[in-house]
Amino acid sequence: MVVLPFLSCFSPEGSTSYIMNTMKYRGNLQFLLGLVFSFLLSLAVFAGDGESGFKKWNISGPTGGDVRSIAIDPKNKNHLFISTLDGQVYRSYDAGRNWQLLVNLKRPRLILDNLIVDSRNSNILYTSGHRHKEPGGFFKTIDGGRTWRESPELKNEAVHAMVQSSRDPNLLLVGTVRGVWVSRNSGDTWSRFSSPTTPTKLDSLAVDPQDVNTIYAGTWWRPYKTVDGGKTWSLIKKGMIDDSDVFAVDINTKNPDHVIASACSGIYESFNKGEKWKKIQGIPSQSRRTRAIFQNPDKPGAIYAGTTEGFWMSANGGKNWSLTTSKKLEVNSIAVHPSEPNKIYIATNNYGVMVSTNGGRSFRANNGNFSSRFTYSITPDIERPNRLYSTTINTATGGGFVFISDNFGRTWKSAVRNIDTKRTIPYSVIQDKANPNKIYLGTSKGLFKSINRGVTWTRIKAAKRKRVRVRIRRKSRRGRRRYRYKWVTAKLPKGTLPALSAQVKVLAHTNDGKNGIIAGTSTGLYRSYDVAKGWKKIDLGTGINNRVFAIHMSPKQPNTIWVGTAVSGVVVSRDGGATWSRVGASIIPNRVPVSAIMSNPERPNDIFVGTIQTLYLSRDSGKTWSRRGGNLPIGNYNSIVVNPKDSNEIFVASSKKSKGGVFRSSDAGWTWTRIDKNAGLASNRVWRLILNPSNPNELFAGTHSAGIYRIGRNPTAVVKKSEEKKDVKPKPKDGMTRSRVSSVN
Repeated sequence: MVVLPFLSCFSPEGSTSYIMNTMKYRGNLQFLLGLVFSFLLSLAVFAGDGESGFKKWNISGPTGGDVRSIAIDPKNKNHLFISTLDGQVYRSYDAGRNWQLLVNLKRPRLILDNLIVDSRNSNILYTSGHRHKEPGGFFKTIDGGRTWRESPELKNEAVHAMVQSSRDPNLLLVGTVRGVWVSRNSGDTWSRFSSPTTPTKLDSLAVDPQDVNTIYAGTWWRPYKTVDGGKTWSLIKKGMIDDSDVFAVDINTKNPDHVIASACSGIYESFNKGEKWKKIQGIPSQSRRTRAIFQNPDKPGAIYAGTTEGFWMSANGGKNWSLTTSKKLEVNSIAVHPSEPNKIYIATNNYGVMVSTNGGRSFRANNGNFSSRFTYSITPDIERPNRLYSTTINTATGGGFVFISDNFGRTWKSAVRNIDTKRTIPYSVIQDKANPNKIYLGTSKGLFKSINRGVTWTRIKAAKRKRVRVRIRRKSRRGRRRYRYKWVTAKLPKGTLPALSAQVKVLAHTNDGKNGIIAGTSTGLYRSYDVAKGWKKIDLGTGINNRVFAIHMSPKQPNTIWVGTAVSGVVVSRDGGATWSRVGASIIPNRVPVSAIMSNPERPNDIFVGTIQTLYLSRDSGKTWSRRGGNLPIGNYNSIVVNPKDSNEIFVASSKKSKGGVFRSSDAGWTWTRIDKNAGLASNRVWRLILNPSNPNELFAGTHSAGIYRIGRNPTAVVKKSEEKKDVKPKPKDGMTRSRVSSVN
């Protein structure tokens, strides 16, 4: 199976052969020039949708994110490869200063925990992975990553471990949930060890560098070994705490008797090939989930441990250990090139690739332009067009980050002071219209506030009770005034919360001239005109679900509030929230979360509703509805953008796992064209779209696992607005999705 098709007509060999044959028969330089021009034009078309002109797709950041494995080309110390938890492999030719997407395997949520560069041929790479207990598979390329072949034998396997023998590079092994598999022809074919003693549910594998028949296997509860090439396996747990999840096994290349294994119960070493283990002391118990262990063969006594609480190192064979990074760092993989033993690369969760040039004593980010972040929101500053705010969600650890850009998204910096990035997920950012330095952040832990445009944050909590001295009317016997103390809290109007402590997923301005904010939370809809004085709950009506995912109000209709819920569809209030009604009930199904709502800024009765299944349109403020439009596929449409310069130009983004992407309509939503089809994105699942406030020819797209893309188009490709261009529904053509219409009773 070819995962990434390779068009031989675009290869140097294919192109040269074709041109030479053409010249042979035509002998015409003019024809050759015409051919070259056509070739270049075809490449331009590949970059994006020709009609819309969005051809320039550039990664903006924020840099970093989740990296599962890192490998160094044995023949080139500056040639690096990394893999992600969404089925992508990247490469760098300059030691990590710049990164390029090598392949997107188009396998959403595929955790590529294993990555190997063949020791004989740098054009051969192997990668494999899993979706925890679900299948992931094994992939191989022999042409430097242009094409990839998936192993049919391992297609249904959850691969958690992979190793290549240094003594016999043709020998590869993978460990899966169901057992151990072997290939004796460099991964071309595979077979599973059939011995009843073969371990299952593997985490790690290692092959003796001097004896290919001696193989170690770490499982979810203890270690195993075979000395006869997999025919029989034995449990080797003496000295190791039982039920120890063995994450990694590393064999000393100069002394194979010396084996180190990391487990959930600690780090162990053996000097007799695993027959007896002894725990290595020095790393605190909370850091014992050591995912990577590495003995530096060119620095005797140097051991590196990548843990869930930072990078630890020992210079004396494990007698003493020191933590050389922040404890917030989770390390997944360690790589060192033999020619540079003091240069250590680590793959981390949330922070991408990091490098040490002093033997592990300190590390710095080494991400260049690489980003694998899940970007949930992008918000422009209401006063400074060059300033953008973005929220991201950590896919591996929980929590998330806030980032700020002051140069139109070209670079980003973290802005998470006083936010617990491992436990607090940031969702929505909104500025105070009267004081733009004041920003509110909706999170999984309630509402945060910044008074300095995001530099620092404070969680807004209910005011604490105050101890107040109260005078007692009756005086003492000596005639002195008497007092007592009591605890009091500020009195709030009925139905008012002092602070929002539930999940706040969406924030919106009231647009009624009062500088109010409406918050959509997991417990209902709330409104505040002064956050310090609390939040008034808005009753959505009987039987309406309180989990709010989307809010929209048009400045032209400030009393109309549109709300999208988790299981009750769309509700609308046309009197500022006093009364509510369900709309589109016969076409927008119950129990289907509503992801986004938007109206046309010039025609506010034109309403667009995105759900986790499809897109709905209404041209009469919700009285009647149609589903999707021509050429728009099923998708999770969570972002809708209307061009303020041309209200007939609509963009929508889908984060559907298999068919996500960005779509454009030039006729107000009746027909659609995909604009990212040939852009070669690392992630086609797009969660957020915004137009650059200063440049309508530039979009920002927040993706599921590749950060933010800046999408520029040729200004000459912009469809000019004209009085003659009307919002007219075209007649259905062959292949067009016909809309279903629903009327409100």
